[in-house]
Amino acid sequence: MNKLKEIISTAKKSADAKKVFTNFSYLSLLQIAGYVLPIITYPYLATVIGIDGFGRIAFAMSLIVYFMTITDWGFNFTATRDVARCNFDIKAISEIYSKVTTSKLFLLLISAFILTISVFTIPYLRDNSTIILYAFITVIGYTIFPEWLFQGLENMKLIVILNLISKTIFTLSIFLFIKFPSDYVFQPLIYGLGYLFAGIIAICYVRYYLRIKFKLCSIKETINCIKYSFDVFLNNLF
Repeated sequence: MNKLKEIISTAKKSADAKKVFTNFSYLSLLQIAGYVLPIITYPYLATVIGIDGFGRIAFAMSLIVYFMTITDWGFNFTATRDVARCNFDIKAISEIYSKVTTSKLFLLLISAFILTISVFTIPYLRDNSTIILYAFITVIGYTIFPEWLFQGLENMKLIVILNLISKTIFTLSIFLFIKFPSDYVFQPLIYGLGYLFAGIIAICYVRYYLRIKFKLCSIKETINCIKYSFDVFLNNLF
């Protein structure tokens, strides 16, 4: 019996090691793509749209990062940990998924409201409202993409595949649709649509393949969920 337990323990450790190595490999591939693809597109963009257009894109995307931080709210840390603790209990994971997704959608609405007010009241933002609103599509895609869920389930394969597909489409679209300096506004639009596409596919995968259900939570549950991750959000914001 002791020998049998030793064999089972060894096999389990081997399986865990294999999973870690697989996830590490996929994330490494994604990281490499994240460095290589911009090297292909940035020189082309700088040449076609010029310094002014490139600067406007950089400003819009930098602004959008703050709203991505708001909608993330630290869930990539806290929710990932909570899902990992569920030990693949679908009912418990569905409850976490519902609370976190409802909270992220609520934060998305707040972000949209803040951005709308800012665009109408700040002259520089109003002058660049088109590119900023296009860039905000990235926040929508980022919000609905449950990266934290896949991390908690230790299923990094889908994240990498979806990201690689969206990044490849985005890279090709840059060369297809941006031909003149005035086309600079399309860069954040294309980028955002790539995020949105990945988010929609991920939602369908979670619902129909993983069988994880979503339901809108009450205001009380949403506020409690937001309070739960507030400290992590504050750290990320700083």
